[in-house]
Amino acid sequence: SDRLVYEKDPSLRESVKEQLKNTAGMMADSQKQLIGGNGEAGSNEEISAAVSMILYSSPIYLNELVNEYVTHVNSLAGASIDEISASNPDYVYIRTAGRNLQAGLNELQNQYRAESVLYMKRLRYIEAGVLAAFISILILMGVFVFYPMIRRIQRENNKLKENEEYTREILQTAADGVISADDNGNISSFNRAAERMFGYTESEAVQKNIQSLLSDPGSSRSLKSGEKTARRRDGSTFPIELSVNDTHVHNKHIYICVVRDITERKSAEQAILRARDTLEDKVKERTAELTKTNALLKREIVEKENAQEALRESERRFRTMADTAPVMIWMAGPDKLNSYFNKVWLEFRGKRLEHETGGGWTEGMPRGDREQVLEVGIASYKSKREFTVE
Repeated sequence: SDRLVYEKDPSLRESVKEQLKNTAGMMADSQKQLIGGNGEAGSNEEISAAVSMILYSSPIYLNELVNEYVTHVNSLAGASIDEISASNPDYVYIRTAGRNLQAGLNELQNQYRAESVLYMKRLRYIEAGVLAAFISILILMGVFVFYPMIRRIQRENNKLKENEEYTREILQTAADGVISADDNGNISSFNRAAERMFGYTESEAVQKNIQSLLSDPGSSRSLKSGEKTARRRDGSTFPIELSVNDTHVHNKHIYICVVRDITERKSAEQAILRARDTLEDKVKERTAELTKTNALLKREIVEKENAQEALRESERRFRTMADTAPVMIWMAGPDKLNSYFNKVWLEFRGKRLEHETGGGWTEGMPRGDREQVLEVGIASYKSKREFTVE
């Protein structure tokens, strides 16, 4: 558990590391003094011999040495990887003092046995000391255990109060009305949005039942979520959206009601309905117009199809007449290119229609005749007069 506290508290960790560094320095100085006080470190064997001499001469010092040995072991165990090396003071101390530590402990045990009679005579003083130590422990527990516990409880209470104030401030600044009521529907809290909405102050509202805020009041048991009609202090009504949640606080059943004024939403819905009705009328009018236009288009399409069929029939009659005439017939457009030759022409030429159209009909003519025909034809086209050429 101490290790967990040590890892979680950065300030404690830095403090312990600093103390370990100071302790390591003090041990190094002590080791130098053991070998003569000349300020220079000796070999491990010299340090071990000096420590061994002191072990057998002073049981009290041995006890301190054991405590220091354990301290250095714990320090070395808690060191990081980069702090462990052959020159580490903790490592040097453990390696040198450990050889004679067991022998010194055995000698100390023998001395304790010899002195046990003397210790028994001092038992009464020890008991008094134990009692004093017990009282001191109680005092220390009061100072270091109960007092911090009381302070922690006070801090938790202060934190709880802060959280309550924070929660209350959130409820007070909410855009929707938030109302709490007991199992009978009696109001216990009323935020500022609810005050603006209903026209009551919180001190006035807590004296009322929540059903009195509705235009169709019922029992507290019938309080349910949904759209309802609310009543203001001045008697005017307005639509609301009510969300009701029941819960238990300190073994008491309470209602938490969230009230939202939906006057603007209802107005928007009415406007949408009116717009929809208007749109439906316009759609009907437009549909009627489109139906009428569609009928006209169908009639025009039928007339156009009839005209096209009449044109095709006229073309068929013309081609039949032209192909059965005993003369050669052809047609040319404003571009002076021939687009049609009748059957007599094609048989006379021995060509197909696609070979003759355009300027193909001039192929096979002598050059002089071709130039004469084209010259007369072009001049007639320009003057829009009939022409004859052989």
